[in-house]
Amino acid sequence: MTRTLKVVPTGDFYRRKVVPQIRIQGKWVQKAGIEPGSRIEIENPTPGVLIIRQIPLGGMSGASQT
Repeated sequence: MTRTLKVVPTGDFYRRKVVPQIRIQGKWVQKAGIEPGSRIEIENPTPGVLIIRQIPLGGMSGASQT
C-alpha cells in the first residue's frame, strides 16, 4: 500500500523556527495494522527514508524513548 502525503511547515514563523510536519491518519493506517493507542517506532536509515514499525506490547525496540 502506498500513499502520497504533503509535508507542511509548522512552528514559529515569526522567529523563523519552522520545521516539517507529516500527519499520518486515516482508515488506511488501521488497515496497515496500526491501531489507535498503539506505539510506533520511526527509523531514519538514510535521508529521505522513514521506516515505521508498530512496537509490540511490552517494550521499546529502539534506543530513544519519548
